[in-house]
Amino acid sequence: MIGPRYVVLDNTPQISRLDCTADELADALRAPLAMVGVRVVRQRSTGTKSPLSRFQARGLPRRQYDAKAIQVARVVDQVINGLPSRNNA
Repeated sequence: MIGPRYVVLDNTPQISRLDCTADELADALRAPLAMVGVRVVRQRSTGTKSPLSRFQARGLPRRQYDAKAIQVARVVDQVINGLPSRNNA
């Protein structure tokens, strides 16, 4: 089983209207997500179907996946709310 990970794609900051780069977003997420056992991975966008960053945890039972996904979503929301957005800049 590959450990849980959160993938940050190149265009995520633009879609989320954040005033930062994808690298800066990934750096901001690393420590908080590491505290819940999830590593952050930067991935270049290559015409993927899903333009947004995403949580992945292959091999986890559905109930554990759902619980971890909720936990990750809360951490990501807290971090993103603390970053400057284009609306506030």
